[in-house]
Formats: sequence, C-alpha cells, structure tokens
Amino acid sequence: MLSAKSTDGKLYVAGSITDPKSRDYSCIYPSCGEAVSHVSRHQRSGMDWVTEHFRHGAKASHALRKMSGKQGEALEFILSQLAKEYEMEIFTDQIYPTSRGDIATDILAREHLPGGTHQDTLIQVESDTFNFNDYRALDSALTGKNIALMMVLCAEGTNNPNGAFFRDEYRRASGKTVKNLGKNEKALYDQNGINVYYDHDQPSLLIVQFNEYEETLREDIVRGGYRIKEAGDTQTFELKKEPEIKFRYADRFKFRIYQNNQGQLIVRPRKLVINDFFGKEALAKERGDAEKVGDFEERVAIMLDSCNEQELVRLTQKYGAERLGGYAR
Repeated sequence: MLSAKSTDGKLYVAGSITDPKSRDYSCIYPSCGEAVSHVSRHQRSGMDWVTEHFRHGAKASHALRKMSGKQGEALEFILSQLAKEYEMEIFTDQIYPTSRGDIATDILAREHLPGGTHQDTLIQVESDTFNFNDYRALDSALTGKNIALMMVLCAEGTNNPNGAFFRDEYRRASGKTVKNLGKNEKALYDQNGINVYYDHDQPSLLIVQFNEYEETLREDIVRGGYRIKEAGDTQTFELKKEPEIKFRYADRFKFRIYQNNQGQLIVRPRKLVINDFFGKEALAKERGDAEKVGDFEERVAIMLDSCNEQELVRLTQKYGAERLGGYAR
C-alpha cells in the first residue's frame, strides 16, 4: 500500500515521509485497521529499486493492490511530479465496487479548481499482464462517478528488459524488430486510440501511437492453387505494429480528459500551459495564499518573456491585453 494512518489518525503517503520509523501505522480503511509496516525505499538487486510503501498483512478483509518493483518505480515518478502541482491533492489505495467485484487502485489525483470544484483522475500502473475485463469494469465504474482513468504500462527497455509491454522509438519495420502487440496491450490501444507508457530508461511518461506494419513479400502467396499475392506486393499485419512516440513528459504535466470509443472517461498527460498558471493563481487567491500568488505571477511573467512575437499575439487574442499586461516585467 502507498498510504497508511498513524495512531493519531494522520494520513501518510509514500514518497517523502519524514522520520517514518518513529510511529506506528495502520490500514487506512476503518473497517480493517490492521497494523501495517513501513518499508523504506531500497535497492533490491542490480539496478532495481523498491519504492517506499506499507506492507499489509496477507489476510486483509478487503481488496489489496499488489505492486511489483517496476510498478513502484513508475508510481514513485508519478507521485513526485504530482506533488509539484499546487492544486493537486493525492489519495492512494482507493477501492471501487465494479461489476467484477471490488478493485483496489494506485493513485487518485484530485485537481482543485477555482470556485470550489474539483476533477478526479485515477492512475493505474501495470508492469505485467493484466485482466482487460477488470480494466473495462473499473473504467465504467469510475465514469459513473465522473472520475477519469489513465492506465500506464511499464515499457520494455534496458532497465526493464523483461517488460511485458513494448516501447522503443528506435525500432523500425523489419521482421526481426517490429512488435507483435499482446492481446491486452492491443485491446487497450484499440479502445483508447493511444497508449501511455512509463520509460524506465529515461524516467518519463510517453504517449504512443502505433502505425500498421507493412512488409514487401519476397515470394508469392499461393492457396488452393490460386495466387493470392505476388512477390513485391505489400502485406499488412494486424498485430504487428511500429511504435511512434507522440509526446514525452519527463517533468511537470497535467491531464487531458476525453471519452474513448466506449464513452468512458480516460486521460492522457498534457503539457502545462499559461492558463494552468492562471488557474493556480486564482486558487491561491481564493485560499488567501499570498506567497503562492506571487510565485505564480512570476511564473506567468517568465513564460511571457520566453514567447516569440507570434505566440504573444495569440495569447493576447485569447486572454486579452489588459490581463496579460499585468504580468509585464
């Protein structure tokens, strides 16, 4: 588990817990309350690191989320990035009832918005094979609660050579290097139009699309005495794909929420834009946080300074000269 409560009821979330061995912890669920033990971040073998977490007893009365070392690496990265965002409140280990029973989850990121509203995003990380029917059931249950879901797959790479999921921007079409997409990986892509991966070699989130793999035939294909295709023709393979990285997020990111082809709410990362800092500033003003207001005003001014003339014209048209003028330095 990534969260636990101390004996005085305070919630602790893994990532940067101060003096963790100075207190006792218990499960966050009132119906459970079983004692849990804190596990510090440590190196297990080779280059594998085990992220900070809490170890629950094996006989829990509720659903528990299992976590591999590679899942932990991805979750540690995501938690560290979300912690940078002023408007984010982080919950972990939430359990949701679905048509396939209770499902335990990884991270619930709550984005607080000006005006007292918020938007929830559930982030689920998979490092190994997973049950796609469970994924669909969870997505449907979350959509009913207006919670968007982002599935993150741990990519195969130098630091994850046994990874079940594929991402390699340097591979190009050939019979030896092209990827045969696994059943669940392909099903996820077919439903959502993109896949999100965690790159263990260059810690970052990747948005990947796949191109159809086409191969020039070296000889005729003959079936039942009939020539189906001739040498030199192009043949497309349904499961074979060439990956193409569309976006890489190695640092700060926000969420773009949209509906997939099943009408379910899903999420992909997106780059922070100037309007995000307007939102941070407005939230800080509502909270009476003068120091943060000043920080965000400075950030907007820096962003404006780095814009070229064409970009400044676009921003002025979108936000108005009066509003942007207040940030001029």
